[in-house]
Amino acid sequence: MHAFDEAPLENFSKDLEVLSIYNNSRLSSIDDVFTSDNTLMFLQDSVSLDRTIGDVLTQAVGVELNGQGGLLQSYNMRGFSRDRIKTEVNGIPIITDRRAGNSVSFIPTELINSVYIQKGPSSSLYGSGAMGGVVSLSTLGNDNFIGVKLQPTDDFDGLTRQSVFAQYSNRTSSDSSINIGGVHRKAKATYSADNTPLFSQFEQTSLSMNTDFIWRNIDINASLIYSNGVNIGKSSSTFPEDRISDYPEDDHLLSQIQFSDQDDTWKLQFFQHKQDWQTDIVRLSDGDTSRRNFTDYSSHTFGALATYALEQTLFGVEWNERQNIKITEQEFDADNDFLWLNTSVDADERNIGVYINQHWYINALTINAGARYDTVSVKQDNDNNLDEQSAIPTSRVSLNNLSVNKDAFSASLNAQYVFENNTQISAEIASSFRFPTVSELLFSGETPRGNTQGNPDLLSEKSMGYQLSLTHQFSSTIEAKINTYLYDIENYIERLTLSVDDGNGNSEDITGYKNSEKVTIKGVELLATWQASQQFNSSLGLQWQQGKNQNNETVDDGLPAAIKWLFQWSPEVRGVEDFSIINNMTYRFTRNRFGPSELELSKALIWNTTASFKFNKQSEVALSVLNLMNENYKASSDEDAPFQQKRAINLTFTWFY
Repeated sequence: MHAFDEAPLENFSKDLEVLSIYNNSRLSSIDDVFTSDNTLMFLQDSVSLDRTIGDVLTQAVGVELNGQGGLLQSYNMRGFSRDRIKTEVNGIPIITDRRAGNSVSFIPTELINSVYIQKGPSSSLYGSGAMGGVVSLSTLGNDNFIGVKLQPTDDFDGLTRQSVFAQYSNRTSSDSSINIGGVHRKAKATYSADNTPLFSQFEQTSLSMNTDFIWRNIDINASLIYSNGVNIGKSSSTFPEDRISDYPEDDHLLSQIQFSDQDDTWKLQFFQHKQDWQTDIVRLSDGDTSRRNFTDYSSHTFGALATYALEQTLFGVEWNERQNIKITEQEFDADNDFLWLNTSVDADERNIGVYINQHWYINALTINAGARYDTVSVKQDNDNNLDEQSAIPTSRVSLNNLSVNKDAFSASLNAQYVFENNTQISAEIASSFRFPTVSELLFSGETPRGNTQGNPDLLSEKSMGYQLSLTHQFSSTIEAKINTYLYDIENYIERLTLSVDDGNGNSEDITGYKNSEKVTIKGVELLATWQASQQFNSSLGLQWQQGKNQNNETVDDGLPAAIKWLFQWSPEVRGVEDFSIINNMTYRFTRNRFGPSELELSKALIWNTTASFKFNKQSEVALSVLNLMNENYKASSDEDAPFQQKRAINLTFTWFY
């Protein structure tokens, strides 16, 4: 299977449903597998900048990087980003209070086996935050290996990036197995193609464990992930003249246990995610430090999911509880003397959802309908925002003892018809919603983007999504697809920046949030695949997207028009057991229509390629060239987006045992 693997037409629904169950641990709670725009990607068959899963996702049509740069850069799907995309790891929902949204950067790509991308309006049945789609990661595979990855400097006198990784897999019996994997990686700050310095250094250690076994005819799966990151640079165009931002600590602990019967009639899962991280932001004026803000963040997510299948109907209940969401900020002056300490967020959040999903099979016609109801409550219990040791008064907003309660209903309907001439057509309509995040409601303080103020009066976003898809198999090896989509979103939450007087006669940029009356997002995706043989496969994709508000103004987070070409070739080479070449090329057109927090995005040719040699069953060497054309480009239109890394070479040595 290759990086853009999508099942043959005759097996499309069946195969992807099984994969959805495995990767998402959700049975068919969404089951938008009947649309033609779901993508399964295996990381060993991909080539990218390879910092986070976001780099890998950009190989898919309709997905791009978003926001600022570095290890924590997030991703964008069809013009939806931040908290409009739901991300899961082994079925555990990843919920963050970073204003930029998820990047899942705490899990190195070496620990990820596959990623399943679900697009289309029916993803709304995953609840709040899934309006734009779902990204589901599966950790660990079934191989045993030890490896090292090296990225040398230009003159080969040192290393820009290095990682050591290992995995152990053992099937202890016919019905039990255990998998353990670990990675330590470290990177230095790098440069763009025009030698602009990039504040992109990091160091990270991660561990993943997974086990499956059967007890009294009950299938049990349990997994644990631990990650510790230190000194993670926030790459931004504001570095180094205006602002230096980094994350001194980034700690995550995730675990889950899942019970199900062997027929998958019922499933019960419990999970938790504890995260603690810090930001350290130094403001500069004429090259000198003017002030420094240090922020501590912590939260603990608990949850459970229960599903029961009755013939073609699935019932589900989901509970997410986020406790001790706490954000504390300190400010220091130019001499690093303490000024004040402020607890801007001290909140709890609870989300309970119930849903039902039904299938009908009528000859060549498949119909899928679903409905979901959610209720969410956010409570801020912070009686004293400002520490008594404060040396000066703070201008931060106080939102003490605030309670927000919201609910929402969503529904979806899609139909798929397969014609005798190997043509498939599907239509989809769904309503969806997104509750404002805790940060959007309550946060008041300094971020790597600047002074940010929450808005407790924000309304929930509501969307009606429409999609029409057509798939045709020209032969057993060639297939073409077209997806067209349209979303009408009410109460769209936009980020805006205003310049205000700080009380001392100086102006300060304040970032806040507001609801727009209406935003329309529409787009087209084309994808042609050619599976010429077991040794050669290729895909060619095209994406176009546009997002505008009620005043016909472009909104943030739009996708640039782009052509994406991927091929994988495994020729037979004498003396080499396995030889493979993977080529990933994207031509991005200029994006000259952009939102209020963005800048024009120039055209770029982004080319990554890798060649791997497996001399015997135990050893493999891979050579990757990243940004082969040494393009000086930015990955997103964000006004603070930095340039990406210049041309680099990765050498990977893997020993299988």
